[in-house]
Amino acid sequence: LLSLVSYLVRYARWYWLMARVGGRLPPVRGFVAYLTGFAFTATPAKVGELLRIRYFQPMGVPPAMVVSAFVYERVVDLIVVLCIAAAAATKFGLLKVVVIFAIFVLAIVLVLAIFPNRLTRLASYLERRQLPWLARYIDVFARGFAHTSVWLTPLDLLVAFVTGLAAWGITAYAFVLLLAHLGETVPTLLAFSIYPAAMLVGAASMSPGGIRSEERRVGK
Repeated sequence: LLSLVSYLVRYARWYWLMARVGGRLPPVRGFVAYLTGFAFTATPAKVGELLRIRYFQPMGVPPAMVVSAFVYERVVDLIVVLCIAAAAATKFGLLKVVVIFAIFVLAIVLVLAIFPNRLTRLASYLERRQLPWLARYIDVFARGFAHTSVWLTPLDLLVAFVTGLAAWGITAYAFVLLLAHLGETVPTLLAFSIYPAAMLVGAASMSPGGIRSEERRVGK
């Protein structure tokens, strides 16, 4: 039940973002389309969630806008999860790992949002190399990164952060309840932050070199 509430909160954020750019989605059908992305959430960087493009496009939402909302949500979630996970990350000596990973991801997103033409040039190159299907995908991502700036307003940032905090907080609380049900005596604050910390470390394990090595070292 708590997981379902968490999904509803996440969709409420998505619905808000779409409404802010003029998108008018049928609430129930839009919720079902939004849920489809979670079937592939275990993919690296959760890019499998972009399956939503297939279902939102007939509702009048351009693929680039789906990408923009996806990138925007992931960046906000990264900040929210880092805040919640701080206690557990500090306890287990993983704070440096998750902070480095967060900075790494935010830097990449910032560069691509400010200079989307780098991806556009890559798309043009792939087009010349007779790879038009890949060029189209890269071009959609370029426009997606460029459009994230439309939500860089105090109101949108506040709504996105508060709903993200609520969604992740609900999920973390569900984890606390599961531990209690299993009879595990873990301090509540620590238990509350363990699940988000595990998500961050799991995501960091997909990044190259040092972060993965550091995670293995800490695990040992």
